[in-house]
Amino acid sequence: MIKKNLFKKIKTFTAAAIAALTVTAGIAVTGATGDGFNPAGLLAPTTAYAFEHQSYADSTGYSLRLDGDTWHCYNADGQIDYNYDGLALNDFGWWKVSNGEVDFGFNGLALNQYGWWYVENGTINFNYTGMAENEYGWWYVNNGALDLTYTGMALNKYGWWYLTDGTVDFSYNGMAENEYGWWKVAGGAVDFNFNGIAANQYGSWMMKNGTVDFGYTARCQYDGKIYDVTNGYAVYVADNDTVLDGLVYDDTTDTWSYYVDGILDTDNNGLVEYNGGWFKLENGRLDRSFNGYVSNEMGEWIVKDGAVDFGCKDGNITIKKVIENGLVKETKRTMERNVRWYDFDAVTLIHTDTITVNVDENGRMTEDYYYNRAVASPNDDVNGDWMTTAHIGSPDGERYLAGNEAVRSNLNLRDYNGDVAIYLVKTYF
Repeated sequence: MIKKNLFKKIKTFTAAAIAALTVTAGIAVTGATGDGFNPAGLLAPTTAYAFEHQSYADSTGYSLRLDGDTWHCYNADGQIDYNYDGLALNDFGWWKVSNGEVDFGFNGLALNQYGWWYVENGTINFNYTGMAENEYGWWYVNNGALDLTYTGMALNKYGWWYLTDGTVDFSYNGMAENEYGWWKVAGGAVDFNFNGIAANQYGSWMMKNGTVDFGYTARCQYDGKIYDVTNGYAVYVADNDTVLDGLVYDDTTDTWSYYVDGILDTDNNGLVEYNGGWFKLENGRLDRSFNGYVSNEMGEWIVKDGAVDFGCKDGNITIKKVIENGLVKETKRTMERNVRWYDFDAVTLIHTDTITVNVDENGRMTEDYYYNRAVASPNDDVNGDWMTTAHIGSPDGERYLAGNEAVRSNLNLRDYNGDVAIYLVKTYF
């Protein structure tokens, strides 16, 4: 009954487990001599470890028998060998024996004549694939067997590691791949703090927090070199010892970008200082279309066309108090909002509408206001081969559709924190 209860859960895979010894023996002792030891010395430390914890590496002539509640290890003479420490086989699998008895509390690596194995709760776990530790390091196990052919990444409780020939390679520095992507490895471990350029067999890549940043498209500088990066793929441009830092203008794209130690700060969506001004960023680039409010460590600021408007006093909020019998019953705040129309060149201002709206103490509108006006370009030509359309925020922005008495427009000023720009665009037939 005890025997049945102890082993009934594993009996179903006993045959497969024993067969696995034959299949995986080649993996477990690849490159080893006939006695099971690696001639290059890779297993020398673990062999020493084994004989500190088990006195036998070959179970030939030994068997397991159940005596009452205890499984003992018997030698070829039919005697219990209380000195036996190692692996032994019975009909139900391979078991770790300590001092002549099956040690159900043992977890770790153990050696027999077929190689090194991962033991869990006293028996070889042929389903285990992953890393296992002894006092000499971490090793890669494949289907229960130590796999000295494995080179690649693996995970343990401390993180992701790069392994060479089945053990952690603390000398490895470079890129490595697992099922989740490509990673920067330093000293054998994934470096989640790495931000910069790294290379693999496919080229050079921009990395962020230790992995390839496929969303990065910009020029960058790293380790004294300039790169043009597209979707994470970096192409060397030139050597340059002057580190890009702060807000930098690129005349080829007419954009301002904010760099930190040569790398575009794509996480920055706040305010940055440049030549005495403060400017609003969107994913690390100057957002010249932004109008509204932005907060930083010094307070909340009103921003117009991407720059803090230091000339704006109290946000131009007008405060009116409604008083009855000397008691302030209500405080009304209003503010002027501008809708600016720009001609086809996206630069020439052709019209401005100023609307007074109700706002709260922070200058945010408290009611909807749908803007309905339509403005024509002074340069429009009814005989031209184009149709004029209006777009909100930029020439590529959402098309503006003016409303009428029956249908309201699609421009609600409440959706915007500040002034709004409308651009006229030629759409050719």
